[in-house]
Amino acid sequence: MSESLRSQLLKAGLGKAEPEKGAPKAKKRGKGGARPAAPGAPEAPSTPAAAAAKPRRKSALSQTLREQAKLIIEQRRLPRDQGDCAYHFVDGKKVRKLYVTAAQRDSLASGEMVLVRHGAGFEVVEARVAEKIMTLDPRLCLPRPGRAEEADPEYADHPIPDDLDW
Repeated sequence: MSESLRSQLLKAGLGKAEPEKGAPKAKKRGKGGARPAAPGAPEAPSTPAAAAAKPRRKSALSQTLREQAKLIIEQRRLPRDQGDCAYHFVDGKKVRKLYVTAAQRDSLASGEMVLVRHGAGFEVVEARVAEKIMTLDPRLCLPRPGRAEEADPEYADHPIPDDLDW
């Protein structure tokens, strides 16, 4: 019963024993510490320049994909010069408004066309073009509007009228 509370807790397995002051400490791996390689693993680059080249290749590849996606958007966007109908959509947590033609508004609502980010604004493209853009850079495509019947079965008895405008 003369044991200290600390030693009793250590015996119960509720703590870690401190190494003795005279015992040598295990060396910590620093920046240049070598780790034993796993069997079959590729060897690490020996120079810092070689180590920095891999992230650059990834960023260059992602940059190339983004440029391809922007080029596709510029070539395949649908003209909306004479847009007189306002189409409201959700972008993150904001509700935004884009003026499109009546046919484009109906196609956007049905999912035949999709909105994509382009520069500081948004453009309208066909759904099959948006799928290609999605493979290149998924952040550019806005999600298609969901069906109220699919999302909320509680509101299936209360459909939204077709002629409703905001």
